[in-house]
Amino acid sequence: MKANHQHKTNSGPNYSRIAGSVILFAAIFLALSQAWAITLSNTGYFGAPDAIKRSFSSSSIEAGSDVTVTLTISPGNNHTFYAIDEIIPSGWTVKDAGTGSTAYAGHIRWVLIQDASRTTYTYVLTSPASAGKGTFYGIYMFEGHTTEQTIKGQHMVTVR
Repeated sequence: MKANHQHKTNSGPNYSRIAGSVILFAAIFLALSQAWAITLSNTGYFGAPDAIKRSFSSSSIEAGSDVTVTLTISPGNNHTFYAIDEIIPSGWTVKDAGTGSTAYAGHIRWVLIQDASRTTYTYVLTSPASAGKGTFYGIYMFEGHTTEQTIKGQHMVTVR
């Protein structure tokens, strides 16, 4: 009498293939979520939008007169520190830097290393004695930013 042995193949799930797929999916998800988090944190997605906006007491002034510049700081909810570098137009003089530092010629800078919150900084400049235009430019970085951002808002004062 011959024994009838049948060899059965396992028709159950292929666990090594499933594990490999799960690991691949997790790696892709992790990479994408980190890229999205960096992008979204730079735009303030995880809290209020972070930005710095400039405004002037007047956008048209007499030659040799003063203009007050206001920077409105709006950090995102997860940002605790930032740095600001406001570049003064050529030929203008700093009359009052407010709480900013003028250690570097042609710049007013602010650095906050903790407890960032919505605030404003003001400074006063005296325009040149001749007519023209003063173009303002500044940059900033909040915690979590990977590149410098340009200060938004008004950027030109006409000197008559």
